[in-house]
Amino acid sequence: MLRLLSGSGVVRELSRNLYEVEGSVDLGELMEHAYRSVTLSDVIVVREEVEIGDCTLEAEPGSKEWFRSVKIVIIGEKPNKVRVVNCLLGKFIQKSNLSLGEIYPEHGQRFFLLVDFAREKAYWGEIFHSFRRDRFTYRSPEKRPYLQFSALSPKLALFLVNLSTQGPGSSNETRTFLDPFCGSGSTLIEAALLGFYAVGVEIHYRPVRGTRRNAIFHGLYERVDLILSDASMLPLRANAVDSIAFDPPYGRLASAKGRSPDETLKLALRRVKEALKKRGSCVFLYPYEGANAELRDLGCEEICWIREHSSLTRSVWRSCFSAPAGPP
Repeated sequence: MLRLLSGSGVVRELSRNLYEVEGSVDLGELMEHAYRSVTLSDVIVVREEVEIGDCTLEAEPGSKEWFRSVKIVIIGEKPNKVRVVNCLLGKFIQKSNLSLGEIYPEHGQRFFLLVDFAREKAYWGEIFHSFRRDRFTYRSPEKRPYLQFSALSPKLALFLVNLSTQGPGSSNETRTFLDPFCGSGSTLIEAALLGFYAVGVEIHYRPVRGTRRNAIFHGLYERVDLILSDASMLPLRANAVDSIAFDPPYGRLASAKGRSPDETLKLALRRVKEALKKRGSCVFLYPYEGANAELRDLGCEEICWIREHSSLTRSVWRSCFSAPAGPP
């Protein structure tokens, strides 16, 4: 949440997928980061904060009808919590001197109430911006001209791109993103939509042609370049790219010059290390418990894991080729 307070900025995690941003905030920068989020749905401006203990258990007249027009989020448990929330809602609305037209907008919900029983606080505010729940649907793999069975979903692709592009960089410069196993171009599309110059490498000719069609379909042709090459022999100069994210082939999809998936990944990581800038970041997926010791020996760390289905759980790895340089 965005608190209308001055001073240095502080971010607190109130619960899963619920964060409080307190202090002086650049709204443009905040919205840019919010748009990049895979899970964020609303940006809220908090207008007032009260202690829950200040509220009696008697509901204000008519406050039950306001539940349908106010988005309510409750953290924690407490006896009579429905009556407490009802009381808080009525007090906030009456204190704000809101008209019926403001409380009941014609389209959607305008106001927001967060009741945090763990901290004994309640927050009342307005919804500054809501993101469409279907904003990833229009670029799902099924809607592209070229579909590959193993294509990453837009959410997972954006998740990888976000992890790999957290490093420093000027907003005025075009940064380069690389996927050495680009397939049908899921990560390239997400990176290009964020303003990156996206370069994809693929060993097979058909996916290269298909990714080109997908880039044109999304209006990203000028931001995406494709190279028909083996990832173990990247035709790139040293220190050429700012960030890298990829999902290497494994299982039935691991056909790469007859090499095993582990060998393919190790060879690619060596070439990736050369192409990545010193302060760059490399993130990739790999089956859970697959080549863990070997990957750690290569300077990689496991961030988290993602369960796809009963027979596939993938780990998210970050390559720590070089530690970020300290202050001069």
